[in-house]
Amino acid sequence: MRKITGKALAAVLAMALLTSSFSGTFAFAASSERAGSVSFSGDDEVTLVKDTEDPNEYKFDLEGLIGTMTLTTTDKAEKDVAVDSEDLSFRHAKGDNLISIKDGKARVKSDKTGTETIMVYGEATITRDDRDITLKGQKEITIHVVESGYLFVGVDGVPETKTGEEVPALELSYNDLDVKNVAVYKAVAGANLEATYKKTTVNEDDDPLRIETSSTTRFDVDDEDDVTTIQNRGKGTGTMKLSIKSATGSDKTKFNTTEESTTATILKRIDVTGNVTIDKDGSKTTISPYASAPNMDSDSNVAGYDIKVLKGTNVNVTGSASVGKITDAADVSVEDKAKVGDITDATGMVSISGGTVGALDVKGSVEMSDGTAASIEADENISIVGGTVSGDVLTDKDVTIDAEDDEIDTVVNGKVEATNISVDCSSEDGQIRLAKVVLKDDGELNLTGGNVEITELDCAYEGNVNFVDFQGTLPTILNAQDISVDEDSTVVVTGAVELGSLDIAEGGSIEFRDAVEVESVSGDGKLVVGADKLYVSDSISGDVKLRLAGANVNVGDVAYKAAKDVGSTDAFSGVGFTVERKSVDSNTDSFLVRSVSFAGVALDKSEVTIAKGFSDTVTVSNYPASTSLPAGASIVWDYSDADRDVFDITADGATLTISVKDYDDVYATSNSFELIATVVDSDGYEIEDYDPATCTVTAIPEVVVSSDLSGIVEVPQGSTKDFVVNSQVEAPVTIGTGNVAVHALKTPFANGQATYTIKATGAVGTTAGVYATVPGQNAVKLFIIKVTEPVVTSDTTVDFNLAAGNRYVFKITAPSAPSFTVGNGAVLKTQAGKIDGNDYYFAVYAIGSAGQSTGVYVNGVKVCTVTVG
Repeated sequence: MRKITGKALAAVLAMALLTSSFSGTFAFAASSERAGSVSFSGDDEVTLVKDTEDPNEYKFDLEGLIGTMTLTTTDKAEKDVAVDSEDLSFRHAKGDNLISIKDGKARVKSDKTGTETIMVYGEATITRDDRDITLKGQKEITIHVVESGYLFVGVDGVPETKTGEEVPALELSYNDLDVKNVAVYKAVAGANLEATYKKTTVNEDDDPLRIETSSTTRFDVDDEDDVTTIQNRGKGTGTMKLSIKSATGSDKTKFNTTEESTTATILKRIDVTGNVTIDKDGSKTTISPYASAPNMDSDSNVAGYDIKVLKGTNVNVTGSASVGKITDAADVSVEDKAKVGDITDATGMVSISGGTVGALDVKGSVEMSDGTAASIEADENISIVGGTVSGDVLTDKDVTIDAEDDEIDTVVNGKVEATNISVDCSSEDGQIRLAKVVLKDDGELNLTGGNVEITELDCAYEGNVNFVDFQGTLPTILNAQDISVDEDSTVVVTGAVELGSLDIAEGGSIEFRDAVEVESVSGDGKLVVGADKLYVSDSISGDVKLRLAGANVNVGDVAYKAAKDVGSTDAFSGVGFTVERKSVDSNTDSFLVRSVSFAGVALDKSEVTIAKGFSDTVTVSNYPASTSLPAGASIVWDYSDADRDVFDITADGATLTISVKDYDDVYATSNSFELIATVVDSDGYEIEDYDPATCTVTAIPEVVVSSDLSGIVEVPQGSTKDFVVNSQVEAPVTIGTGNVAVHALKTPFANGQATYTIKATGAVGTTAGVYATVPGQNAVKLFIIKVTEPVVTSDTTVDFNLAAGNRYVFKITAPSAPSFTVGNGAVLKTQAGKIDGNDYYFAVYAIGSAGQSTGVYVNGVKVCTVTVG
């Protein structure tokens, strides 16, 4: 039974934590801490106007601005759990200190204007199996504050449309030569203090106002002493200062007092009213036809200019043309060697077939076949069949990824996130490299072909993965619901996996090299997994062939485990073994190897990467290793696909030695081949009842290994430091002296880089070398770690207010348990929380009266002051 109750305190930065909460304690259950999602119905940026006449009018409804906060658990079991509005709170994140909480209301401080970023917090409680679980979230909100009555000059009719936005700038495009009517506007607090802008002819004292300026070569005005119109003279970019002056004296005719000033700016931007092509003509970047770019002609050079489309028409940038950002177009095409800045709010198709583009944030769709882009976010579908995206690729619709051209790889260094994603490398030599793939909601990922590298795959608990004629390896599959493997797919997953269902068609194969926990298994294909690495919780159906990884399968080994009465002695067809059931406890059955029989061959390696000038070996054995070949049978090697200009191969009994003597810079397929060991009869024919074994051999050029750290790197005892290893292939890290430091892989190898974390564990003053080794090459020393005196850090070091009755959590990082105290226990109560490695969590509760304050101390050193709000 699941019960949901709203109970809030904290809120959002695009993630929620799922933690355990028990009455009277401040406890975290590590097993239930998971990232989730947070959403707001309102905006994350707003402009407020404070009323300088009445301090009570500084108050505003925070939830009214940001909207309702809802939290969703990581596993999607509970969605859109509302946070109660009366419990929303925040603390200062950065910028000016403008906002405070008093009497349960947010308020703008009376003496402050500027910009503040706050962190809004919220939490809600759910119940699972009679256990309370606390959901937490947080989100950054940016608040601009202007003073009531603030005066500025605007184009007549424009500021009225900018409610809740910053004071609009007075800006004209380079080719906008129309006369602009201007007027004085003032900032006025609207509903909930949101900024609105109203035209005015008087100041707060009812003194008349007018606009004055001085002559300039860039602008024309109707009257310098009483400006009502301005006009761009078409002489280039530039500015003009407009002063707002009020009349003084009894007759109100002398405008001697300057109230405010506004700068009018002619931007490096071209307004476009029709379809245009931007190209390079000699040393100039031209735009044509001229009729679609008013006031431009053949002498105009638009290199580096922004393009603003006024009527939703198309823009084509070609050749070696270079322009700035493009906004509000319908279709946009970028080709050849063109350079374009950001593309925003395009409503049609954005097509990139070459060149360089900045960030895309568009309302339509995107197609990319070559070139580079900083990032892509679209409201409609995205197709990338070639080229490089350095950042994220995001849409709520579908993403299609391919490498259609042998000579153009498809690379996304950021995150690919969409509802449905299809990945298919259709070319022979092209490569697809994706840093991270994330499915939205209950989407699907279809993986086809080979030459696909995905560093991280997250199905967000409701997504499915379909392998269709796929041959390749994935590091892991996170949070998948269902996985299907068709008859033409051979899949390897190296990391641990938890999933709902696994279906393997006859002829298909999937190998898990780490633990796999699955609700149901079905089909007639092959499942390869290590001994005692498989757990099935619900059902097993069909005729799935279960092969235990490696060659050593022995009687008494645990083949797999299952929930009570889910498995049986014939639930799987054991490849080379039979099983017997043994009860583990009232909930679990274990299936042990009862007997073994010859079923094929195994290789000691499934993948070998060898640098030019080096060699490696592959050894074959019977499967299971304790069995013997049938009479008349033998094992043969097949390496007929190996390019002998690249590889030398020699056999010595059961072992092959493979040497790389060259590397083909032109044809990538020459640098790789499949090595196959097969069981044959006395006539040399393959015996199909027995499994062959395959190893992928890849040649690489001699690899240069480097790191972002060098020389002697000092790390405080008990502390950690991240470092990056740069290498064309994975180069595992080792430490020369084991009692000085330990290390762990933080970000798996992808796109030529891997990130490691090293922790100083030795005595102060000790040192050790840190090395990286490319397979087949000598180890390379990256740097030397030196252990220094330990340090303690706090995640919060600035003073802040905490509403009475509320709680705030500090994270203290220290090599050992720190002392956490407050100066006055009548103001703040402390409570220790969870410990995560070197991170220690402590809560403070505001139990004092409003206005009281006290210091927070770690190991006797003050880190900040907390004031009860």
